[in-house]
Amino acid sequence: MDRRDGEKRDSWSVPIAPRSSAVDSPDVEDLDCWLCPSEPTSILLELSVGPADDEDGADLFAVTVCNLAWLADRADDRPIGLRHHVLVSPGTSFGDVRQYLETRVNACTAGTWQAVAERVGRFAAWEFEDYQD
Repeated sequence: MDRRDGEKRDSWSVPIAPRSSAVDSPDVEDLDCWLCPSEPTSILLELSVGPADDEDGADLFAVTVCNLAWLADRADDRPIGLRHHVLVSPGTSFGDVRQYLETRVNACTAGTWQAVAERVGRFAAWEFEDYQD
């Protein structure tokens, strides 16, 4: 079944529990050693998220992780603006960011994969967010 179709598995199934199987970044080679510096910084994180009972299937979600200095630096250019899919990390390690994101992903249980993906998509951009069949 294509997870984007939004159909329930069957009427007896339990809600779909998501799991984050991988976190990568095109901006940082070794995320496990990354510490958010004090100078203005932002990195892109790509999360692979899929149903907990499907080890092979996952969709990609993206979130920008930045520090307060990066936001302040951008405020000079645009004093008013929305920051969609941005996570502010005030000087923490990647381990802290990973734990925060895993907690958020795990809280997105729903009856269909579409609903799970939409919930995760509230804080990370889903690769199929604007997909049209």
